[in-house]
Amino acid sequence: MNKDFLKTLTILYVEDDDKIRTNLEKVFTKVFKKVYFAENGIDALEQYRDIKKIEDLDAIISDITMPKMTGIELLEKIREEDNEIPFLITTAFSDSEYLLKAINHEASYYAIKPINIMELIIKVEKLCESRSHNLVIMEQKKNLEEFLTIINQVAIISKTDASGTILYANDNFCEVSGYSQNELIGNSHNIVRHPDVPASIFKELWQTIKLGQIWKGKLKNRAKNKTGYYVNSTILPLYDDYGKEIIEYIGIRFLTTQEDTEKREFKRKVINNVRQTNEYKIEVNKKIQDLETQLKKYQSVYLIDDALQKEKKKSSKLLSQVNFYEEDLSLIKDKYEDMLFKVNEEAAENRYDIKVLTNEKENLTQKANKLEYEKNKTNKEIKRLNDQILEQSLTIKNLKDVLHHREEQLGLS
Repeated sequence: MNKDFLKTLTILYVEDDDKIRTNLEKVFTKVFKKVYFAENGIDALEQYRDIKKIEDLDAIISDITMPKMTGIELLEKIREEDNEIPFLITTAFSDSEYLLKAINHEASYYAIKPINIMELIIKVEKLCESRSHNLVIMEQKKNLEEFLTIINQVAIISKTDASGTILYANDNFCEVSGYSQNELIGNSHNIVRHPDVPASIFKELWQTIKLGQIWKGKLKNRAKNKTGYYVNSTILPLYDDYGKEIIEYIGIRFLTTQEDTEKREFKRKVINNVRQTNEYKIEVNKKIQDLETQLKKYQSVYLIDDALQKEKKKSSKLLSQVNFYEEDLSLIKDKYEDMLFKVNEEAAENRYDIKVLTNEKENLTQKANKLEYEKNKTNKEIKRLNDQILEQSLTIKNLKDVLHHREEQLGLS
């Protein structure tokens, strides 16, 4: 049993037997939120009408054989006023005549005495859960239909079956797409799919709505004349009367302006340019680092030359040894001088390359700064548009509040 749910229920129990009524009273008052008791059908009918004026009554449990008004007669009177409230009948008789009368008057359950209290309580729980769920679904459908009636005047609306076949398309959909209703209904929604939209987006869309969730996003569609148009889309699932299986999907879309489209395209180009610039900056910096590493290697050659000069000065003091090693030192010196000349040539070329790359780096920095300025300018414009969207959202919310207030007025009237 769902004890928390049972504690939300209010029931009316009708029983003329004082002993049975007293025994069940002890159980019912512990299980349910509130229990009203009646001794006969007339008393129960009066209580039912009084209770309905102050609160919701969730279920009625009644004996059949009672003085003044039987349980079947009470059921008949209740059904004249409420076809949905669960009505459970208890009886000591299993006569088929009673059973048929109970069925004809749409009794919810028929229990033979002695009563299995646990089974009866569980049956009340299941019936009330089902009724509560159906009421929620009916209310949601009613609200959705009222909302769609309003939104149908300004939005692009279509409805498909579970596989995506169009079942309904409003006039706005036909006008924007260029297709007639006869051309749209019975066709797949892919009829307006634009080839520019990646398949991954539609895959993600279908995964979302098949899970019973709402998908929102911007899509590019293609009209009958092959021109593209952008829409802000909201796709939501519709369930069967039992709320268990998705049977349809409804799409509500609003056109975006040409200005929005151009700004979105400009933003995409800016992002690509910034990305390419960053990639090029990384490449240039890597080249600069490689050149600096090479320069450090070439510096060791200068150190060798300095060492040779120092050794030459030392060797002048050791004339006897210089005469012995002079020829070898001369050859080594020529070899290193030739190496030094080549290194200096390569270093000069590399310094020129560095200078060119440095100039390119400065130019790229200027371009990046310019792009950053354009980006900031675009962000300000996007913020302004977001503020407009927020203002429109507030207007829609106010409209919903007005509709809700009007619904409450209509309900009071």
